[in-house]
Amino acid sequence: MVTEEDEDATMEEVQAVILLQGHPHIIPILAMNMNGRTAGDTRLDNRTADKMRRSMLRHTGASELFNEHRCAIIVTPLYERGDVRRYVNGVVATGSHLPVSEAVRFSTQLCSAVSFAHSRNVVHRDIKPENMLLTREGDIVLTDFGLSKIVDRVDQTLHTRAGSLPYVAPECFHGIYSSRVDNWSVGCVMYAIAAGRVNADNTRQMFQEVKRPGFEAMIGRDLQPFPQEYVNVVLDLLKYKPDDRLPLEDAAKRLQALATDRTT
Repeated sequence: MVTEEDEDATMEEVQAVILLQGHPHIIPILAMNMNGRTAGDTRLDNRTADKMRRSMLRHTGASELFNEHRCAIIVTPLYERGDVRRYVNGVVATGSHLPVSEAVRFSTQLCSAVSFAHSRNVVHRDIKPENMLLTREGDIVLTDFGLSKIVDRVDQTLHTRAGSLPYVAPECFHGIYSSRVDNWSVGCVMYAIAAGRVNADNTRQMFQEVKRPGFEAMIGRDLQPFPQEYVNVVLDLLKYKPDDRLPLEDAAKRLQALATDRTT
């Protein structure tokens, strides 16, 4: 039975995805249907979604739209290559590890997507390899905003459920956290894809490991032969205190610089 709480969560997910349309590494909407009314098609979807996004950003008519309609169907592209977890597992099965260039590209794109979400006051709260889909070109697309939260400001304190266990930030267990939980999760993902530990039974529980002696050295060993700057970005995101975590904009810039250095 679908509860009113379920409906509210679904509508918030739809609102979040609409707000974030236009970013190349966030799941695009091809079409949307709300209570039988089509809000877009494969030719008009971008204009329609952009119009709705601008309306929501101006806070004009958006709340009325989502209060009136309690059911939504969104159509997104099919990503036949699957998700990053599946891809990394395939690489590991060959006895290898994810190439540095791919890990850097995936991580840069993820930082860019989540930073953009935060600029629109959307906290994802469930960033993990399974929620990163692969395009034919080998780029990532962030998806599954089912646990996302639209906030009044990006440093707003939150209290409700967030995250999947291996990627959840320490403060979530205390029930008081902010958008910086996403920064932590990005750090966990960067570690997991580089170390080839993307399954729940083999990835490190960073929220437990972070306060243990030798944490930084352990991460460095696990991520050999990755460049030290990649390791440094991971460690700067995995700071126990949320305010000490590296801003995602800065993480993206450092990773872009790393990618440039490796090609010159």
